[in-house]
Amino acid sequence: REVEYWSARPQTWLAATPNNLVYGGLVRAHAWTWSTELYLFPGALAVALAVVAIVLGRRGRLRWYALALACAGSVLTLGPYLHLARRDTARFPLPYLLLYRFVPGGDALRAPVRAAPIAMLGLALLAAIGWKRLAAVMRRRVHRWTTSLAAVAVCVALCGEYAVAPLHPAPAPHLLRGAPP
Repeated sequence: REVEYWSARPQTWLAATPNNLVYGGLVRAHAWTWSTELYLFPGALAVALAVVAIVLGRRGRLRWYALALACAGSVLTLGPYLHLARRDTARFPLPYLLLYRFVPGGDALRAPVRAAPIAMLGLALLAAIGWKRLAAVMRRRVHRWTTSLAAVAVCVALCGEYAVAPLHPAPAPHLLRGAPP
């Protein structure tokens, strides 16, 4: 049960954290978990650049390796069974079940959602390949400084997309008076 509780759902990949400055307002009213670890939204711009890499990419194995990494990581985060809701009874087995039952040490990872960095690495590689392809196209068609300006705009947009509201610290009363004896 613990493994299934800490498994991602497909909607986990679609929801940003409620304190995200760009997308937080969209998901704040529908926040469905207490743990920010279960929000895996990679960002719309990164996904768009990854799609560019897949669609416009040239020959090369890195693109397919990155796609396999992103797909494998995201499927592993879904855990041993596919659940579309928190309390459904769907029992569609997934590859994590084989890892959990048959690979020595596979049952040590009790939170499948922690395989998300594998998917994020693949997505980041795809986004970089997509930007490289877009920049090459832009260099041929527009001025060089326009490509540099677009690179800065993409970086600023990515930073803005990942920005979160600052946490509000709570004062600890016993520390304000001084340390207890």
